[in-house]
Amino acid sequence: PKQEAYPHSLLHLMLLATGLKTQSQVQSSLGRVDILLQTETHRIVFGIKTQDSAQAALDQINDKHYTDSLEPPVVKIGACFDLEQKKFTEWLIA
Repeated sequence: PKQEAYPHSLLHLMLLATGLKTQSQVQSSLGRVDILLQTETHRIVFGIKTQDSAQAALDQINDKHYTDSLEPPVVKIGACFDLEQKKFTEWLIA
């Protein structure tokens, strides 16, 4: 599939396999967080892009203030998935 749903589902299933609390499409007042992973100590917000860069995914997390309502510490991860290569090709962590 040529859409963001494919890598989003793939990453969501991998994270679910860890046994950690994993949520997708978490609603905020300015949009939806792609994936929110919660550990005992951290909240991890993932942004996924297919037609853009990992930096664009991080920029969206920041621009839409997806982490404002989360209890710190919060980690932001931008990921870029190449649909032709069928793999994640770029990760940025902030």
